[in-house]
Parts: sequence; structure tokens; C-alpha cells
Amino acid sequence: MTAAPDRVSPRAYVTLAILVLLNIVSFLDRQVISLLVDPIKAELGITDFQLSLLQGLAFAIFYGLCSIPLGWAVDRWSRRWIIYIGVTGWSIATLGCGLARNFTQMFVARMGVGIGEAALSPAAYSMLPDLFPPRRLNMATGVLATGAAIGTGVALAVGGMIVIWSQQAGAIVLPVVGTLSAWRLVFLIAGAVGILLAFLIFLAPATHRHAPAVAQATEVDAGYGRWLRDHAAYLGTLSSAVALWGAFAYGLAAWEPALLSRVFGLPTGEIGITLGIIQLVTGVVGYVFGGWLIDRMMEAGVRDPHYRYLIYGGFIVVAAGSLGILFASSAAMAYLMIGILHLVMPFTASYVGHLQMSVPARYRGRTIALVMLIMTVTATTIGPMTVAAFTDYVFGAPDRVGHSIAATAILFIPASMLLLVLGLPASRRAAAESEIL
Repeated sequence: MTAAPDRVSPRAYVTLAILVLLNIVSFLDRQVISLLVDPIKAELGITDFQLSLLQGLAFAIFYGLCSIPLGWAVDRWSRRWIIYIGVTGWSIATLGCGLARNFTQMFVARMGVGIGEAALSPAAYSMLPDLFPPRRLNMATGVLATGAAIGTGVALAVGGMIVIWSQQAGAIVLPVVGTLSAWRLVFLIAGAVGILLAFLIFLAPATHRHAPAVAQATEVDAGYGRWLRDHAAYLGTLSSAVALWGAFAYGLAAWEPALLSRVFGLPTGEIGITLGIIQLVTGVVGYVFGGWLIDRMMEAGVRDPHYRYLIYGGFIVVAAGSLGILFASSAAMAYLMIGILHLVMPFTASYVGHLQMSVPARYRGRTIALVMLIMTVTATTIGPMTVAAFTDYVFGAPDRVGHSIAATAILFIPASMLLLVLGLPASRRAAAESEIL
């Protein structure tokens, strides 16, 4: 690989800022639906379970179809163009969500949104090792990952403000599209913002691409296959562990507004603003602090810092996500537990940071795409769906959604921790063979 210099250039920081901004837009478009659960249900006439399919499965289908081909493309072609096309594509799909008139149309539009992370994440995270030295790489990865927290927080807060404004303003009439519900306007604004910001990626430098010559393609692909087989235990345990961790994270994010609305009777607009601010602050602190802490642990010679961060954090997540949510006696207590969870749960700097340092540079884009494919498809599908299934088919009442969130935490997080412990020997071998560690 082309080693990143020890001194970070100003343009590297500009590029990181652009990638963070686009990551914010990605998660804004992706997560804003969680605030609008009940109005979408009412207008489209769908159930909690169908809504969970829109939140998870619909997104995961397109993500799954595009992830590996785009990861392959990241290792060969212009990362800037891949990101631009991805951002524009998911933004157009978000506009489609705002115009959907039934469950099927909304499902298809949400499939299109799935191209966002499939295009952006492998390209963005593959760029960082070419811009930042190893001693700052985890921190940069954590900063990039803050886009998830900021995007989700902005989606909730701005969405809440739009809902409050629309309730006061009455009917919303736009040229061509006609009269719109408030939730539709949220999608249209989010999509339009993405289309306008997509061009910023061309301000970033064309980072090194590990593009093999045509004559070498077969040899390189065969080499990648051998590398995958040799490190199947490493990738298998890591992918499964972060998929289960992510399943709880996505399940919580999808249903926490419904928890606050159904259990504590809070209005949607208030939930969006308060929850958005909480997630914005705690999420950003969690992502940046996680990356910073892993860098400090590495400098101190701590073994397996990426894995230790997740294993130790799992104990806090289980406690706050089960007992904390289940026995919250007031909205303030529920907000406190949610804040603790969003402070501890950010896991991107942990698993992506380990991949960046343990995967050969020529395979990095494909491997990050592969692990993100497993994590995202699994997490976005089974996370919201499991919470909804517990609510509809086990507890049997919409206001028991808190019980469903707690059950999901107990089901997924301990299993994730166990997989991480079992995968430690394989992860150590991959790190020892890497080009960086």
C-alpha cells in the first residue's frame, strides 16, 4: 500500500469533514423513518411488523445486492465517483419514500435507500488509511463514524421540528405533488439535501487505488480467495459478533420513539427534538471517544484493544438495555437509559479499525464491504423485526414495546460478546500478519 505520512495534511482533514457530512446525510435518510412510525402506519394502513420490514429488510435487500460489487469496485476504480453515484442514488430513493402511496411503493423506495451505505462506507473507510497514519487511524475512523450519530440525531430533531411546524401550519401544498402529510415533507427535504451535497466529494483528493492490471486480475482474485479461506475464523466471528451487536442497536433506534410515545404518552415532535439532541451528543462523544480510547490503548501496549472495547462495553449495554429500559418509571429515566446506550454502543471504530489494520491494503475495500454486508443485512433485518415480533406475537400489546427492546438486548448482546472472545486467537493471527501492525 502507499503508506500514509506521519504528518497529516490539511486536505486529509477536509476530506474527512466531507465524508462525515455525507455519512450524516446517509443516516439521516436511513433513520428518519423511526420518528414517523405512527403517522406512516396510519396513512398507509400497515402493521408494526410491516413497518419493521420498511425499516430493515427493504433497506437490507438493496444493500446486500450492491455491497460486494461496490466493494470490488472500490479496490479498482475512482472512489469519488462511486461515492457520488451512491449519494445521488439513495437521495432520489428518499424522495420516492416521500411520494409513496402504499406499502409496496414505500418498500421499493426503501430498497433504493440501501445503496447509500453500500456505496459510501467501503469507499470512505478505505480512503482513510491512505490519508492518516496508523497512530491516528482509529481516531479518524471514529470521527467518520460520528456521521451515524449526527445523522440520526438530526433526523429526529429536524423531523420533530417539521412535525410541530406542520401541525401548526395545517395542510402542506407543494407544486406538482399537491397536498402532503408532514411525514412526507420530511423525506422530501432529506432527499433534496443529499442531491445538493453529493458534489462535495469531488473536493477530496483521488486517493491511491489498488487497481491490478488486467493480466493480473485472475491471480489477484485467486489470492483474495486464499486469504479469505485462511482467515475465515477471524472474519466469521467478527462479522457475526458485530451483526448481533448491530441488531440490538438498530432495533433500539427503530423503536425508541415508539417507546416514548406509547408508554409515556409524549408527542412526536417533542420526542424527535429531545431524542435527536440526546443521540447527537452522546453518539458523537461515543464514536470519537471510542476511537480515541482504542488509539490510547494501542499506544499503551494493551492487547486486543478493538475487541476489549466491545466486550467490556457489552456489560453496560445489557444492563441499560434490559433492566434500565424495562424498569424506567418516567420519560426522564427512559431518556437517561437511551443516552447511556447511545454513548456506549458505537462500534464502528472497533470493528472497522481492526479490519483497516489487519486486512492487506489490496483487499481492504472488498473485505470491509463483506463484513459490513453481513453486519448491516443481519442487523437491519433482524433488529427492528425482532422487537416488532416480540411486541406483536409475544407480549401482544403496542405499549409493551419496552419489554421487547429489553428482550432483544438480552438475546443479542451476550451472544455477541461470546463470539468476540472465541474469535480472539484468529484476530491476533490476522493482526500479526498485517502490513500495518
